[in-house]
Amino acid sequence: GCGWQHLDEDSQRDTKQKSIEEVFARTDGLAGTTIDPILAASAPLAYRRRLSLRVERKEVGFFAGGSHNLIPIDECLLGVPALAGGIELARRWVRRLETRINRIELAWTGESDRMALIGQCDGALADGDRASSEALLREESRLSTLVLHGRGFYHALGMDRIRVELRGEEMHVRAGAFSQVSDSGNHQLISTMLSFAEVTSETRVADLYAGAGNLSIPLARSGASVLGIERDRRGIEALRANAERLQLHNLEGRIGHVHRTLPRYPAGSFDLIVLDPPRSGAAEAIDEFLRLLPRKIVYVSCNPTTLARDLGRLCVSYRIEQVVPIDLFPQTPHTEAVARLVRKS
Repeated sequence: GCGWQHLDEDSQRDTKQKSIEEVFARTDGLAGTTIDPILAASAPLAYRRRLSLRVERKEVGFFAGGSHNLIPIDECLLGVPALAGGIELARRWVRRLETRINRIELAWTGESDRMALIGQCDGALADGDRASSEALLREESRLSTLVLHGRGFYHALGMDRIRVELRGEEMHVRAGAFSQVSDSGNHQLISTMLSFAEVTSETRVADLYAGAGNLSIPLARSGASVLGIERDRRGIEALRANAERLQLHNLEGRIGHVHRTLPRYPAGSFDLIVLDPPRSGAAEAIDEFLRLLPRKIVYVSCNPTTLARDLGRLCVSYRIEQVVPIDLFPQTPHTEAVARLVRKS
């Protein structure tokens, strides 16, 4: 949730700055690392293109902090204007369904004021729920997509596509797939990554945990030869489709776990590794980075603690040149950061 609304913007960023500095100061090998001033990247409100909602007893809202007590809501001030009224549509959908839903993602499709609802099912899909969902799609012109998914099934109704603007390009992802929640924040993230990467047409890049190509596409458009590695099949299918649609013949996608796929490549295969792992970090792959020894590593992280842990291990062969925190998530304690590492001579 957005538990920092009682703090003004400057206080939020000061607290995040001090937090990441403290994490690095107490990590072996990182004491004394200079952290750049945090970059403001998202508007304080109305910046999220996706909202994650909880469902209990046919009611929709958020859990109260530290509990499983659902607080019904009608509006989230962090959602982009195109999502106005979307929570009520989610509530109407849930109340039509026989299938038990425990989470709903409300997402802006990137087209006018149209939106998608993605329901995570707890148990089997009830027989009549597909038909009742199709009826709601016909009734509500603002609904572009309804998705019901659970163990062993994924049913998408309507236009299963979310459009994400990337520095003049357009990335398409399937409803429910990962994408950054803030467009302006993502633009700042990509700009920082590209300035750190400094690629040319001669640069060979491995983009790890690549998703649908959020970082791969800008890297390839900058001229580099890019291999995107992603374990999620729907993600890598979207990356390949994006590369074909954008005619990026220098972008290739490969499905697989990063730590199991990298051993197939000999040392020296890449000049640059770019990675944007989940909150758990990239601990399983660090030994492979040290074997491959690219000239440079650009690490994008949503968790300063696992970022510092992984950089501490990489410092045996790499020098940290710059760490930039980015305030992608105002009103929350979460901080994004981008680090640039250069191989020691």
